[in-house]
Amino acid sequence: MSGDEQRPSAQDEMPMPMRKTPAESGTRRGVARVIAWIAGGIGALLILLIAGTAWYATTDDFQRRVANQLVSVLEDSTGGRVEIGRIHFSLWRLSVEVNGLVVHGLEGPGEAPYLSADKVQVRVRITSFLAHMAGAGIASHVALDLLRVEHPQVHLIVDKDGHTNQPVPKHPSTSMGPVQDTLLDLKATEVDLASGVFLLNDRAIPFNADARDLNAQVKYLRATDRYGITLDLNDLRTQMQAAPQAQSDLHLAAELGRDMVQVTKFDFSSGASSALHATASLTHFAEPEWQAKLNGAFDLRQVSVLTAFDGLTGGSVDLDLNAHSCAVAPAVAQARPHFWQRHKPPMPANPTAAKLPPSPECKAGYLVAGSTKIHKAGFANKYVKLHDVDGGAQLHITPTELLLTALTGYLPGGGSAAGELRIEDWLGETAASGPAKSPTAAAAVTTVKKTAITLHAKPPASTPSPPIYAHAYLTAALNAIPLRTIMDVTERHGYSDLGFDTAISGPVKVEWGGPAKDIADTVVVDGDLKLHPTGARRPGALNNVPVTGEAVARYDGSREVVNIDHVTLLTPASSTQASGVLGVNRGDPLTSLRVDMNVRDLGEFDQLLQTLGFSANGRKGAAAVPVVLHGGVDFHGTAAGRAANLDFKGHLEGNAVEVKLD
Repeated sequence: MSGDEQRPSAQDEMPMPMRKTPAESGTRRGVARVIAWIAGGIGALLILLIAGTAWYATTDDFQRRVANQLVSVLEDSTGGRVEIGRIHFSLWRLSVEVNGLVVHGLEGPGEAPYLSADKVQVRVRITSFLAHMAGAGIASHVALDLLRVEHPQVHLIVDKDGHTNQPVPKHPSTSMGPVQDTLLDLKATEVDLASGVFLLNDRAIPFNADARDLNAQVKYLRATDRYGITLDLNDLRTQMQAAPQAQSDLHLAAELGRDMVQVTKFDFSSGASSALHATASLTHFAEPEWQAKLNGAFDLRQVSVLTAFDGLTGGSVDLDLNAHSCAVAPAVAQARPHFWQRHKPPMPANPTAAKLPPSPECKAGYLVAGSTKIHKAGFANKYVKLHDVDGGAQLHITPTELLLTALTGYLPGGGSAAGELRIEDWLGETAASGPAKSPTAAAAVTTVKKTAITLHAKPPASTPSPPIYAHAYLTAALNAIPLRTIMDVTERHGYSDLGFDTAISGPVKVEWGGPAKDIADTVVVDGDLKLHPTGARRPGALNNVPVTGEAVARYDGSREVVNIDHVTLLTPASSTQASGVLGVNRGDPLTSLRVDMNVRDLGEFDQLLQTLGFSANGRKGAAAVPVVLHGGVDFHGTAAGRAANLDFKGHLEGNAVEVKLD
């Protein structure tokens, strides 16, 4: 037999398959049936469970249980007493709708509740149980799909001690994580506030604010991991103290990120012709850097209505301001390239070029710079009455200084003034009796702290500051301001026209500062003034006597006196030189003047005497003086005491004087 005949074939080498017995096949089919029945039973049970749960979720008992649980959660988180009118929970949509939500704060019986809303809709969505997201637990996989609040009403009350009706959470969270991270982790698709109302009633400083037709929308911007925010407040009504009610509207568009806020639109209008427009941005919350721009025009009477600042009687103000924080040293700021240079290679330094000194513009805190103009402005109080004043200034504001340069003013009666105003520590005092202890400020601090606790954020620290008082310096150059205009502005007792035609020019320096209650006592004014006639005649004036001269004097507010170094006044028929002390207001009795006077025509003083109410024997003014001057009269002596009863003492000498005895 050959080798090929002895080698077995491949088929001969393959093992024969094992055949199952009928008993084994039946056993396996039985196990499969059992598993199928178990799986089917579990599936059916799950279906029945889901169906039962879904059905139970629609029952009144379930809705009542959910409502009770929601009331408990809200009362713990807000600290107030919560009421719910009706609640509807949808398991399929993962949504809940609450009607008639009311949160009572610390207000008294019969007062409007702290918070209420006609309807609140909340809908969540399951994002992914596998995706890795910021957060922990179920919050990592659940996002807010919709939050809509219809007709929300917030009512904040502040009593005379600064206490509010805002409740305090019963179990405040110990989490100190940033609020913006918590909000962004929710990735809210849509947040709407429709037809909201905000009412603020400060009993210490009467103030009412009623925000109606409020519409707000918040949407999560997935591409940038930010929230887009729009706010439309079409009917904001405010009332300060006894001022009339002001009606305004506000429109805002902004974006909120984890470490930034950007306001792309801020439009505020009030009254018939007042509007402000602004944009702003803030980055790095831990060490904030911000910038803002504001422009617009405002009616000054509307400013008075909005702020209860008395005295603004007319006119308008134009604003064009830019502001930014000072987060870096001036030298570092100078080294930063301009935006058009950031993508270009740096230019080689020129060794011969002189280096710029550090900029003093923005050392710390912030800088606000820009311009302002006033048109036909009016202001009136018991001391002054201004109207139709035009002017403007360049503004430069830091935390420690308010500077107005290129300060100009033009008066309706002619004349102008130009100068500079600098106020150090312009933010003012923080004394124990100051704003830090006022009910409004105390309420603001309390509200911020309570809100931070409610939002699981760290309350801001508040450290009392030592008293700091503002100090102001004004330098001005007066240019041909008529005496009649000055009298119109400052005199409120009918003494506006004394019959003299003259205008005042020259430098003036004014300084004041200290506690607000003592400001008037700190005013010091230095003037070196020249007087020249204008040549203009006021219609109806009895006299228009031209006056030339000069005056060097200093006003001391602590005594309300003018210390006159010397005054020289010359008219066609008289000459007067004086020095000493002239009392004003409370200082009136302190008047003590040395006077040298020569008069050749009493008729020049006719209107002055009539304005002062001088009369005798049925005659007024110069006609009441029983003297006719054919020559002249010289007086050398003193004048002392109150202006209404000046006591003249000295030597009187007359030449060609006729005395009439009736």
